[in-house]
Amino acid sequence: MHLTSDQGQGHPTQLLDALNTAVVLLDRNLRLKYLNPAAENLFEVSRRQVKGQCWPDVVHAASLKSRLMDALETQAPFTERELE
Repeated sequence: MHLTSDQGQGHPTQLLDALNTAVVLLDRNLRLKYLNPAAENLFEVSRRQVKGQCWPDVVHAASLKSRLMDALETQAPFTERELE
């Protein structure tokens, strides 16, 4: 599924955009595909400015990269409550 916030009414991003929980969607190379407004507020970034960038570089958390890669390899969900 291709997620962009400029899709029409009823598109899945409308639900994600309405959440108070930060949602970040990355591709296999950890490049940012989507983040909702709650994530923009939490990380103080604009999705338009950071889309396509490597997420660990955006949030300046080098140790995050290895944990995300492990989650990709094991296909396990990943939740991080604190960043360095």
